[in-house]
Amino acid sequence: MIILARERKSIDEQIQILDGKIEKAQERVKDLKAQRQELLDKKESIALQELYAVLQEKGMSSAQAVEIIRNS
Repeated sequence: MIILARERKSIDEQIQILDGKIEKAQERVKDLKAQRQELLDKKESIALQELYAVLQEKGMSSAQAVEIIRNS
């Protein structure tokens, strides 16, 4: 009976260790997703800046560009 109790305790300790590793991995995934979102936001911002620069270069307003897109 004592052997079984020790084995159960050992298993409980292993489960706790794995739970800790899972928690750390989940935090890492959360951090990576946040970094990914930041990069996506920067990418979108750059694309909008490029679009705005092209519109300025062409002498068009954003309303004119929207109208052209709608009519396409």
